[in-house]
Amino acid sequence: VLDQSGSMEGEKYRQAQDALVYILEKLNPEDHFNVVTFSTGVRTFDRGMNTTDRVPEAVEWVRASAPMGSTDINRALLDALSLTNNERPTFLIFLTDGLPTEGDPAAQLVPVPSATTPGGQDGQGADDYRKHGALHCGNPPIGPPSFRAPSCR
Repeated sequence: VLDQSGSMEGEKYRQAQDALVYILEKLNPEDHFNVVTFSTGVRTFDRGMNTTDRVPEAVEWVRASAPMGSTDINRALLDALSLTNNERPTFLIFLTDGLPTEGDPAAQLVPVPSATTPGGQDGQGADDYRKHGALHCGNPPIGPPSFRAPSCR
């Protein structure tokens, strides 16, 4: 998920694009992926998950994008999660420079406990998903603090 908002203009956006291209080019042959860019709205590379034979196309799509608009983090994350399924492990990589400026900031993310969340209770030790952590639906992974989107079933 790549922040394409106006605040990313310049070197920040080039670095984020380079990081995303690096990730795409390092996928394993059995991996599936999609790319989501967001600002005021959300755009996806494709409607569903893709096999790695589409990586060159995705790289071109990422390189052709340009920063514009506001930052609707909530909608971007919810749209990205809607692309996943429970049959395969899912990793959501989120590239951004800041805080939401669009959408419903009160509905951002709900913290859930993980093995390394101090206190082990919702909200304790997991107060800033923007700095670290993983976003998931379902059981929290073992590792850094993780967060569950409010719309997860």
